[in-house]
Amino acid sequence: MPNEEHLNESLRKIAKGAGIGFTGTFIGIALGYFSRMIIARF
Repeated sequence: MPNEEHLNESLRKIAKGAGIGFTGTFIGIALGYFSRMIIARF
């Protein structure tokens, strides 16, 4: 079933993109939090 294979590949790409986006968002929030901690401390 080539159509099912194409669907699985598309879902894999979407999941990978979502994972990268989630990781980037998490890192951005963490860096913002730590930078505010450093600014508040000094």
